[in-house]
Amino acid sequence: MNKKILLLLIGLMTAFLAGGCSQEAKKGQEEYSVYYIDNTETKLVKEMFSIDENDSAETVIVKLLDKLAGVPNSLTCKRVLPENLNVRKEDITLEHNGRLTIRFPELYYQTTGIKEILCRSAIVKTICQVNEVKDIQFFVKGQPLKGSDDKEVGFMSDSDFLYNIEMVQLN
Repeated sequence: MNKKILLLLIGLMTAFLAGGCSQEAKKGQEEYSVYYIDNTETKLVKEMFSIDENDSAETVIVKLLDKLAGVPNSLTCKRVLPENLNVRKEDITLEHNGRLTIRFPELYYQTTGIKEILCRSAIVKTICQVNEVKDIQFFVKGQPLKGSDDKEVGFMSDSDFLYNIEMVQLN
């Protein structure tokens, strides 16, 4: 292989690996990727977030949902959940088989269309990182979430969504 091409490939691989790395989690902390919607509402943007590794799965889930409801650090993305939509520990049920149910208030329906699908995928992609979570079902105002075809969406896992994700590194 030509030396210039080899050096170029090594340089690209180094840049790719360095760009994908974030600062290491502090001792006793576990790092999670939190996915937000970019400002153009066309893709997901990932930021890293550390949580105490001794927290219960339910506590980790609520903390991640709080992050998704908050304003992201990056100016290139926006919150996933509508403002003032809060999910509490009593709004989630995690079964032993890894099935998670999240009960949202009617406020969830403020997000529609493509943005709602991005919102759903950001939640699923973020929460499915929790080891105890296999898949997630949304309920809104006590009823299973329905798609635009008026059929129940049902349980969703990370593999149910295709992603265009950008890593944002903040100093």
